[in-house]
Amino acid sequence: MKPLVSIISTFYNSEKFIKNAMDYLLNQTYSNIEFICVNDGSVDNTLSILTNYSKQDSRIKIINKKNERAAHYARAAGQDIASGKYCFLFDHDDKISLDLIECAVNELEKNVFDMVSPTVISNDNSFLLSQPISGLDAFKLTIGNWKIHLRPIMKREIFQSVSFRDLPHAILNGDEYIDRKILLNCKNIGFCNGTYYYTPHEFSETKNQSVRLIGTLETDILLKKLLCDIKLYDELKYNLEKYNLRHLFAMFNLLMQLKGNISKDEYDMNMSLIRKAYHNINKKYILKITKNLKVKIYYSIILFRFNILYNWIKIKN
Repeated sequence: MKPLVSIISTFYNSEKFIKNAMDYLLNQTYSNIEFICVNDGSVDNTLSILTNYSKQDSRIKIINKKNERAAHYARAAGQDIASGKYCFLFDHDDKISLDLIECAVNELEKNVFDMVSPTVISNDNSFLLSQPISGLDAFKLTIGNWKIHLRPIMKREIFQSVSFRDLPHAILNGDEYIDRKILLNCKNIGFCNGTYYYTPHEFSETKNQSVRLIGTLETDILLKKLLCDIKLYDELKYNLEKYNLRHLFAMFNLLMQLKGNISKDEYDMNMSLIRKAYHNINKKYILKITKNLKVKIYYSIILFRFNILYNWIKIKN
């Protein structure tokens, strides 16, 4: 008998996307699948629509949970009950080739891979490595600007090796941090001919000017600590510190722009996180790697003290 595959999809106020998701999932050429659909506290018709689909296809399992303001908790709910030999996370507003699961399982069954990823296409860019890669090397390629994009099907023991709850609290992009930790537990990654189409939407919270975006600075802090703990910081600090500095500037500017539209408590909480992210920056190293003299002088002034940076960004805004 062909091995069971668990596909986990999370839904939050997703009534417009469910048909799209089910068209790609239920029509896979590979049939031995359990579909774990997590309703993350939706207040529209999401749960009702999912329930109707489950009556038509016994492979669909529904988890109905309260919303905890972060997708990683919804993923954790599905992760907990996944029983397949292999597991796959599918974002309900994306698209996949109908042979994706079959192609990936074939590779997993005939090789010694811990996970297999299809070609990932996003905004007309495709990300495909033709040669297998180690989980550690893949992890390194995610530091700074992601240079590798994976949507893997993986062995359940790898998928469940790090819980999506393994975060101090709800973080908007906390799932990216957990994805990276899972890569560290993976020895070998293969690739298959299936295709995953990632389709970002304009109204996605990560694309809008939401104050919640500032919380993503916490992922930067956690990731730097992880790199220090596993003795990879010195090797990867160039990409890490450059990205963290750009991200800090962007989120600092965002908070100043939103100041008049949020409460004082919300402003103070986010300013505290920005201060924490500022102190997380390796300022001496930033100055060392900055070759342009004018930029080096600029950084040496605005990064000298937090209050100087604060006043500079306040004036800019």
